[in-house]
Amino acid sequence: MNTTKKINKRAVVSIALLIIFVLLPVSGIMLAKTRDNPDPEAFAPQLWDALHGAMGLLFIIFGICHIINNWNAIKHYIKG
Repeated sequence: MNTTKKINKRAVVSIALLIIFVLLPVSGIMLAKTRDNPDPEAFAPQLWDALHGAMGLLFIIFGICHIINNWNAIKHYIKG
C-alpha cells in the first residue's frame, strides 16, 4: 500500500515567497552597507549584490507561480 502524500504546490510557492520576501530587504540593506568599501575587489559587496539579484529574480518567478496557482481565486475576487 502506497501512503506517500503529494506535495502541495501552492504551499511550497507561498512559503518560498514568504522566505524571499524576508531575505530580499535584508540583502538590500547589507548591499547598501557594504557597497561603500573602498576596495573594488572586496568580496562582501559582490556577494550581497549577487544574492540580492538572485532573490529579486526568484521573487518574480515565485510571484508568477503564485498568480498562476491562485488564478481562479483572483478571478473570483475581481468579479466580487
